[in-house]
Amino acid sequence: MAKKSDARTRILVAFNASRRDFYALELAANLAARDQAELLAVFVEDINLFNLAELPFAKEISRASAVERELDNLRLARTQKSRIEQIQQTLDQLIERLGIPVSLRIIRGHFVQAVLSAADEVDILFFCHREEPVETLTNWPKTAYSKARRQAARPVWTIFDGSAESKKALLMAADLATLEPCELCIALPAKTDEELDVLRRKASQTLAGSSLFPRFTVIYPYDAPNLLRLLRQSNCRLLVVNRDAGETVKAITETAACPIVLV
Repeated sequence: MAKKSDARTRILVAFNASRRDFYALELAANLAARDQAELLAVFVEDINLFNLAELPFAKEISRASAVERELDNLRLARTQKSRIEQIQQTLDQLIERLGIPVSLRIIRGHFVQAVLSAADEVDILFFCHREEPVETLTNWPKTAYSKARRQAARPVWTIFDGSAESKKALLMAADLATLEPCELCIALPAKTDEELDVLRRKASQTLAGSSLFPRFTVIYPYDAPNLLRLLRQSNCRLLVVNRDAGETVKAITETAACPIVLV
């Protein structure tokens, strides 16, 4: 991805209470360290949860014990505080290990909309996906980092339609696949064999000089459900897309079972 000539590249990783993918954070931090970029973390306090907690009939059910209890703002605030402390602890460890500038910002709102609104000056945006937290964050380099390495075999995906925007996403996907390292999968929204040949040739030209041997997949019709199905089938590590892809970005960011990287 082309770097700004007048400012340090800024990479943002977005979290909320249920999106605590420290593996995506690890990848973003390694990218920031390699490119001497600034790493930003944003934690979004879900306004829907706080509004729900105001209702007298609101309940929550523990995943571990299946015990039902009332949902209240005080306990919700404590939970959010605990999540934020975990993230800050991890960021402190990344600062010590990688020596990169890192900051944490806390905002409240609807997750996707709030993050996109806060990311106007950001070059690369990582949306964490929902997953269980790592067992411990006190041994970050030995636990989360080693787990991130074990996940590296899972492929990085991107969508290439021949546009300048999709070319930028393809270059970033190739960069991340090389950094992991892992396989690169390129989805081509082609209606005909002729379109497929053209897109495959343009993608290969874009990656000229790369050591990667990408796997091409036809995605037609090009819609969010079809794309999400392909990502699930391949056990996708993360998906890199152009942030201006409109409703497709919104749909996959809210529902994808893997981290999303917007460029």
